[in-house]
Amino acid sequence: MKDAVENLAQAYLNIRREGCIQFDDFYVVITQRKEKVTERRLCVEVKLPQVEKVLRGWETPMTTVMYHVTSIYEYMNECVEKWRCELMTKRE
Repeated sequence: MKDAVENLAQAYLNIRREGCIQFDDFYVVITQRKEKVTERRLCVEVKLPQVEKVLRGWETPMTTVMYHVTSIYEYMNECVEKWRCELMTKRE
């Protein structure tokens, strides 16, 4: 889990280095919520104030928080690549 969170942080830094401002106020919170007295579930919350939404990924028997963090990481890497391609196109 630590590696996944570090990868996510690195992806954020890469986006910021490239000058992509869509993720300016982006942040991710991983919490543990108590659903019942005996049941605790992990949750990943992604907040992007520009979109004015909070996206939540709950741990279920089929998906883990690690899955959600990795998905966010992959999406952010795709954003960096698309951003770079767009900049290259504009510069040509």
